[in-house]
Amino acid sequence: PMLRLGKPVWKLQTEAGWSLHAADTGLPIDALNKDEARQIARSGLVPQMGDPIRIDWLAEDPPREYRGALPVWVLTYQQDGARVYIRADTGEIVTIRTRNWRIFDIFWRFHILDMTGEDKIDTWWMKLSAFLAFAMVVTGLWLLGKRLYKGILFR
Repeated sequence: PMLRLGKPVWKLQTEAGWSLHAADTGLPIDALNKDEARQIARSGLVPQMGDPIRIDWLAEDPPREYRGALPVWVLTYQQDGARVYIRADTGEIVTIRTRNWRIFDIFWRFHILDMTGEDKIDTWWMKLSAFLAFAMVVTGLWLLGKRLYKGILFR
């Protein structure tokens, strides 16, 4: 069993999704409330961040930085603009997003040439770049072959 606020619970997957049940009684446990989410964040991965400046319930239209299951509690901290996402049904800290992560995400989007933010690698930008890179390699090999054939490369 896993622990939720210091008490053992069973995490069960049903047709409707995940649910938590008390390990001692087997009774289902309700979704987290705001105070429980604050307690989990304080005792979990982020105790050094202090108290959140804002706590929001997110049930639809998540921001781009979060792509997990809904609903979640979003705890926003002053330090580093961090946001902690805690699943309301299981009480797990799903993800922590900081300023450094957001900067990395911007560079990742440029790396995969994804200007839409959908993490698609089959965009026309990527196909154009791949074609140009392939054309440059073929041209370089052709020029190398010409120089080797004429004997200009090694004199």
